[in-house]
Amino acid sequence: MKRRNIPFYCCLGILSVIILFWLFLQLLHDNAFKGVYHQTNPDSLLFARHLEQSILKGRVLVVDDYAAFPYKTRTGFAPFYMYFLVTSVNIFFYFFSNSQIDPVYVAGMFPVLIPWLTSIILIFTIYKLTNNKVLTLFVSMGMLPGFFVVMISGFFNLDYDYLISFFIWLWVISGAFYLNSQKNIFVYLGAIITALFISTWTGSPFFYFFATVYAFILWLVNTEKYSDYLTYASVSMFIGSIVALIFVPRNEDTFRYFLESNVGRYSYIQGLLVLLGAIFIAFLNQIKNTKRPRIYGLSILGIVILGIVIFFHETLFQATGILFQTDPIHATIGELSASITYKEIYNEGLKDFLYRFGPFLLVFPLCLFLKYSEFKKLKVDFILNWVLILLSLSLFYQVRYVRWMGCGYGLVIGFSCWCLWETIKKSIENTNYSLQRTALCVLPIILFGITVNFAFIRNKYNLSKEEVDIYSWIKENTPETSGYSDDNEPEYGILAYWDEGNKLSFFTKRPVAVSNSMWGYKTMADIFSSEEEKKSFALCKKYRLRYIMIEPSRPDSNNILSYWPLFKNMPETSEYKLYYGEVPQRDSFDYFYFWLKDHLGLTPLGEFGNSSHFRMIYANKNDGNTISKYVLFECVEGAVCDFNVEPGSIVSISLELKVGELSFIYKVNKTTDEKGSCTLVLPYSNGYDNGNILTEPFYKVSVEKDEKKTLAKLVVCDKDVVEGRRVDMETNLEIVNH
Repeated sequence: MKRRNIPFYCCLGILSVIILFWLFLQLLHDNAFKGVYHQTNPDSLLFARHLEQSILKGRVLVVDDYAAFPYKTRTGFAPFYMYFLVTSVNIFFYFFSNSQIDPVYVAGMFPVLIPWLTSIILIFTIYKLTNNKVLTLFVSMGMLPGFFVVMISGFFNLDYDYLISFFIWLWVISGAFYLNSQKNIFVYLGAIITALFISTWTGSPFFYFFATVYAFILWLVNTEKYSDYLTYASVSMFIGSIVALIFVPRNEDTFRYFLESNVGRYSYIQGLLVLLGAIFIAFLNQIKNTKRPRIYGLSILGIVILGIVIFFHETLFQATGILFQTDPIHATIGELSASITYKEIYNEGLKDFLYRFGPFLLVFPLCLFLKYSEFKKLKVDFILNWVLILLSLSLFYQVRYVRWMGCGYGLVIGFSCWCLWETIKKSIENTNYSLQRTALCVLPIILFGITVNFAFIRNKYNLSKEEVDIYSWIKENTPETSGYSDDNEPEYGILAYWDEGNKLSFFTKRPVAVSNSMWGYKTMADIFSSEEEKKSFALCKKYRLRYIMIEPSRPDSNNILSYWPLFKNMPETSEYKLYYGEVPQRDSFDYFYFWLKDHLGLTPLGEFGNSSHFRMIYANKNDGNTISKYVLFECVEGAVCDFNVEPGSIVSISLELKVGELSFIYKVNKTTDEKGSCTLVLPYSNGYDNGNILTEPFYKVSVEKDEKKTLAKLVVCDKDVVEGRRVDMETNLEIVNH
């Protein structure tokens, strides 16, 4: 190492440590190790639960009965990621067998360490390709984590986005080294990355679709380096896809996913799509010396598109359904919309946009226009092109592509600062202290950008107190279920809105009927859109659902609510397929969901009367003016009360309930038949005092006929309510007056 390089390497070392420190800031916030409620990302919680169950069961979980109860659902994920996590945890405890760290926490470090490694590799790549110390230092400062890194990084953020971004940048970097050195080792490295990438994420063909389109555009405009890129892309994609296809797990479901062209499940289809792209790129490279290469190229493009439509039409529909948000559910997902829209330019959206992306995004386009030729001389134009592709996707198409960019946004900052540096330096290079003056001009912009980044990485998203309370209560006060750590079947499940599923199943260790992966969505839609209590109760019994969690303040989309009844005619399955048809709009929603959500099962709605089978057993503490944030209902048989009085009498039963700080009256009545008989089914017992739900010590009974009223007290025990037993009226009914 030359002495003059020592300060430069010291700066890189210091910046690398600071990057790692910033990534670990979330661990210093509220001491994440003190509780389990430090992660809110539902996809991360799904993988955390799968990892925990895999460790407890001693094998990687491939069949999940906690995400779409009562179905046993094959996970269908690409296999590499879970094997990577489980194997890494096992290796850790092989060397540190006496460690008391939670195994899931060990894996929770990877979303911090791998983005840091990605940053270091990108910094090393820029220096190796350009040998420009100033540019490398600016890129290093740009790698201080901000919005893009927060989306993929953070302790316990076990969603595999950080690994997806890692593989994307490794593939791009390998391509850059190959274009500048022509060494085949980088092609083979790209092939290994492709094989791992395909085996990590079922959506990997999306990325290689853009790689193929990029190849086609280079070929079409006949750029000077297009042949080298076509060689790299075709060979790495060809070898990588073949390797991935060889190691596809062989089972009945794999073939079914392939035959059904299910893009959301891992099978042969992912490798075949990438292989098809590799063959197409190779063909473009082979026809370059023919007389009419454009005609041949466009012809084969048409054949490939036609082949995809014919053989993979269902996959194409599903993919475009996600891309264009034709499905009513996906239309509501914010990450599937653009980062900024024209409407947002004139309101608070622009301010939020600039806060997330920083001032460098305004400088970057100008720098490209002025300095693109210099980037070509520095041999980073290929990397720059991919920065533009990923940035454009995340800005103008869908926010989720921010996750693909990840640490690569540091390149945007670094390149922008370097362009400013070069521009300012040239304008003042003949003056005294020109270097110092240039630094003073650029430094404020860098510090401002770093401040914004620090604000993002310092911010920690916590579960609300109400969420923590209800998850804790469910875990501590409901019966434990089998199947989490053993191979037995769970005894019951919990129903909630679909996007609460992963939190519920991980934090409470209880099966859920529907999860964020949308498995079991039909079960939820059928039950929630039911329009009679008997049907709702029958469906809950059919699917063995004992509890229902409702969020009364949740906003609802009419389009989704109109969509629910369509599931009644769909096959019973845990699978969810994207919907492409028109959703018939409804004027009213007299659903079971709203009977619980807005009426708490206490007052009529449509065909619903007062509840006979659903009772509140938990509610968050409230302020006495508003209903609780979350309410938990229990599905019970109901205590059966038989009355024999005068024919035509009106029998009324009421019970005062205190839900948090709010008081409600549960009341039912019925007129006796010609024999003087009537039967009422009661869902609440007396003296219930748990979960912030308090009931009076007895029901108030009134029997009225011809202005004659008899009052009585009725005591109903909890076992009668849960098991649906008949109440012993002689023992439990006490007449107050005649």
